[in-house]
Amino acid sequence: MKTLALLVLSGTAMRFGAPQIPEKISFNYEIVQQTKNQATGNIEKTTYYFTKDGNYAEVTTNSGQSLIYVKDGPTLMVDDKKKNITTFSLPSLLGSKNTPASKMPAKPGALQLVPGNATKTICGYNAKSYTAKDPAKGNVTFWYLQLNFDPSIIYKMGLSSKRELNNPDSPIGVAVTHPDYLLAEVSDPKDKSLETLSVKNTSYVFSTAGYEIKDMTNKNMSEILRSNH
Repeated sequence: MKTLALLVLSGTAMRFGAPQIPEKISFNYEIVQQTKNQATGNIEKTTYYFTKDGNYAEVTTNSGQSLIYVKDGPTLMVDDKKKNITTFSLPSLLGSKNTPASKMPAKPGALQLVPGNATKTICGYNAKSYTAKDPAKGNVTFWYLQLNFDPSIIYKMGLSSKRELNNPDSPIGVAVTHPDYLLAEVSDPKDKSLETLSVKNTSYVFSTAGYEIKDMTNKNMSEILRSNH
């Protein structure tokens, strides 16, 4: 699937067919992270935007697309080049109607995090450490920022495994269990695979004016991807 981004929605809602989409998307916080592909060494920067109330979030990359998570609504795929917004139900695509997460056993070999004693400051925020033992990399340290808002929508609505969401000792589970936590850094003895570059306030507003709206909330993944070619 193409790289997607999270967008934070707020403002007066306007009806475009079945789903409701706000006329404006206003953001309160901006977070920039970079990830490193351990196999290729390629580095990709991702910008996240959040609303203070935790109802909406955005993640943007250099792909020209963005994915909007709406806490109580459809997920929106925004394509700036084609000027269209595709609405779809991400939980349905991920199989949320099948086996409940609470009944799914832990995946064999999954990382189990243990709270560490180390602390440090990242981008002006306190960060707490968790550690896990990876057979291939040795000890891996996960650093979580303690923010003054709830960023957990990007984990709850994202492509995270239901097993991880249900496991409080998994990297995603720790973040969801502590709603003010953001996974900010992941490092092993040799390298960092995730790093947070900045955390700051923002007044960025995205307007939906001029975008074609395509309602795909009842479509499957292959139909959604075909519609965007």
